[in-house]
Amino acid sequence: MATVPGPITWDALRLLLTAARIVQRRQNEAFAFLSLTHSAVIALEAVELGPMGQKQLAAKVGIRNQSMGRMITRFEARGLVTRTRNPNDQRQFLVRISAAGTEALNSAVEAELMALFKAMDGWGTLRDLLLCFVKSS
Repeated sequence: MATVPGPITWDALRLLLTAARIVQRRQNEAFAFLSLTHSAVIALEAVELGPMGQKQLAAKVGIRNQSMGRMITRFEARGLVTRTRNPNDQRQFLVRISAAGTEALNSAVEAELMALFKAMDGWGTLRDLLLCFVKSS
């Protein structure tokens, strides 16, 4: 028979979920001057790994293919990525990060560090606890 979580477990879960929302809000605030969101930065990080198709990017980021298509279109309009025909399959495009995209991503990472990590000591301890939790799942 499974045990029912007690108040300490529920309190920890609520704190974890609240902390995640706070972190995402602070990230979005930090990225606002770049006209980027948390999701957009994750997508740019995926594109930075190397040229890949829209479907691959969507899977890597964990969003729908159509949503990724809209995001890539916005990135391309801002000069953050380029799309070129896939030499192995002319029906598909490969998405690559541009110099401007790399610069925006670097600025986003720096802004994120300033917004999040200056506010709290103990990030290493929190990381270790979360890593332990993830590995045990």
